[in-house]
Amino acid sequence: MAKLYFSFLFMVMIPGMVFGQFKDEQYDTKDMTSSKTFFTLGYLTTHEDLPPRFGNGIREQKGVILGWKYNVATVEDFDIYGLAKTRLAIGGSTNFGFTGGSGFLHLPKARQIIQLPEVIENFAVKTYTGTFDLFSLNLNFQTFLIFPEKRSLELSLAVTLFNLGGSVTYFDAAGSLLDKKLTVTANLFPLYIEPSAKIRFKGVTLGLGLLINPMSFLEYRWGPDGYYNQEEGGIISNSASPKRSAIYVYMNF
Repeated sequence: MAKLYFSFLFMVMIPGMVFGQFKDEQYDTKDMTSSKTFFTLGYLTTHEDLPPRFGNGIREQKGVILGWKYNVATVEDFDIYGLAKTRLAIGGSTNFGFTGGSGFLHLPKARQIIQLPEVIENFAVKTYTGTFDLFSLNLNFQTFLIFPEKRSLELSLAVTLFNLGGSVTYFDAAGSLLDKKLTVTANLFPLYIEPSAKIRFKGVTLGLGLLINPMSFLEYRWGPDGYYNQEEGGIISNSASPKRSAIYVYMNF
C-alpha cells in the first residue's frame, strides 16, 4: 500500500507543481486579487454504496488527492473602495485521488456456470480506488479582503458545473465474483462544493479548503456481470458512488 501511495504522489506531483506555478498573464504585483493557479494536496475519503441486496453498508476508504485549480474567465468583479473585491469567475480544475481499505464483505461466490444459483458468502476483501477529474468547470464566488503591505485574504466558494472524470475500484477478494475485477463510475455532472480560505503574502499564497460531494446529478456505473442489477447499474441520477470528501492545502509560490 505504501509503495502505491508514493508512486502515485510522484506521478501526479511533478506536473501539478509545474502547472501550479503559472500565474495569470495580467498579474500585477500590486494587485493582491489577481487570478492564480494553485497546486492542491489533500486527505481524501471515499464512501462507496455497495449493492444493498448483498447486505453490505457503505464502504469507507482513506487516501490522498492531488491536483491544481485555476480561473478560466472572470464573469464580473466589483471593487469596494479599494478595501475589498468580490468576483464571480468560471473556474477549472484537475484532480487525481487514490484510496484503499480492507475488511469483510458479503459478496456472490464465484461461479463456473452462470446458471447456477447465486450464493452469498462473507469474504476478506482489499479494495483500491482511483478517482480522476481530468477537467472540471465550476462557478467560483470569490471575496478578497485587502490589507497593507501587499497582503490579502481570499474567501471562495466553488460549485461544479461539469466534470470529465470518474473512478475505478479494484477488488482483491479471493473466491468471490469480484476477485481481481473492477467497478467503474463516470460522473459528468457531480455536485462538488468547495469552500476555501487563502492568505496572500508578498511572495506566496497558502490556504485550506474542503471538498464536499453529497451527490451526482448524473453518473454511469458499470461492474462485472451479476454485481449490479438493473436498478443499481447503468445511468443513475441524484446519487453518487463513491461519494468524496477531502481537506485540501492550497499552494502558490
